[in-house]
Amino acid sequence: MKLLVISQTLGINAPGIVFEQLVSEMEGLCQVEAWTYDYRPSDGKYLDCVNVIKHTSLPIRKIRRYMMKYVGSDMFDWYYGREVRPLSDDYDAILCFVSMNHYFALEVGRRLKERLNIPLFTYFVDAVPAPELWIRDNRLRRNIEKLVRKCAGSIDC
Repeated sequence: MKLLVISQTLGINAPGIVFEQLVSEMEGLCQVEAWTYDYRPSDGKYLDCVNVIKHTSLPIRKIRRYMMKYVGSDMFDWYYGREVRPLSDDYDAILCFVSMNHYFALEVGRRLKERLNIPLFTYFVDAVPAPELWIRDNRLRRNIEKLVRKCAGSIDC
């Protein structure tokens, strides 16, 4: 089996560490190609299967939240998502890792599913979209719900 794995972060934060461990375990079971744009190994050992999207620097969280609130999409995710170029077209499935405020994999996975015509599986480690108590701003929450609803229609499992 050959998997294409997409995640916004690997190893840098709590969900990124979980995602990194999952990719590490999957590497022993099947052929894996992973794409991310923020990779800092939690244990100092780099995984061979990880492709890092080149970028200059990531904007601060406030700018990204502002864009999600008023534009309805994180334009940086859209821009970096265009750089995901799978090394081949013979994957059996796409696996996306998603957590709160990290929707990059969800958007890119949806686009790749349409292009490659293969199943899309998604693993959520947080409530997506977050409950009202986590995000009090109604406009931001509504735009996140719209984005998730648009992408969720493409998810196979």
